[in-house]
Amino acid sequence: MRKFEIVALLILGGGLILGACGGPAQPTAAPAQPTAAPAPSQIKVLRIGVVTYPDVIDPQKSSVVNEINILQLAYEGLVRLDEKGSVQAGSADKWEKSADGKTITFHIRDGLKRWDGTPMGCADFEYALKREVDPFTSGRLYSSIVRDIKGAQELLDYGDTTAPDNMDRQQVGALYANYGVHCTDQQTLQVELDSPIGFWEYIASTWVTFPAD
Repeated sequence: MRKFEIVALLILGGGLILGACGGPAQPTAAPAQPTAAPAPSQIKVLRIGVVTYPDVIDPQKSSVVNEINILQLAYEGLVRLDEKGSVQAGSADKWEKSADGKTITFHIRDGLKRWDGTPMGCADFEYALKREVDPFTSGRLYSSIVRDIKGAQELLDYGDTTAPDNMDRQQVGALYANYGVHCTDQQTLQVELDSPIGFWEYIASTWVTFPAD
């Protein structure tokens, strides 16, 4: 029994000596820090006070200052006016007039989108200018702004002199056939005027030409 105890002590002592002679223990690598979850995207909100609550927010129907101010914050026309009142590129990045001054061609910027990501092009502005003189669209108070477009006055006169129940869509369609607004391609809008209007670019900056939703 005593012999067994001596052997056990020798084995234990040898193990301690070998452990003491061994190299320094390697440090254990620190556990990887957990990756922080990405912060949720913050919705940025701009709050603007208005004097009175708007009755209607519609480019072809709005008529009072507070409604127009809201439209100018939410929409972009073919062109815009800078702080000095000079015409600058808007949804159209360039435009040119014909030699006789009666045709203006607007080139719509590529990549235009509505608030929901829907692509925009020439057709959106063509629709706005046609809607502005549409006899079937009620509540239009500033259609006279675009009366110098070829064929616009005939459409306006028809709407003014014909009772809503008596309006004929085929007749209106025939009047639209002579209306001077059309797309030559997906990004090019052509506006024909009855006569040269040197300031028509300023008209193109007004809210009545904004592309309605």
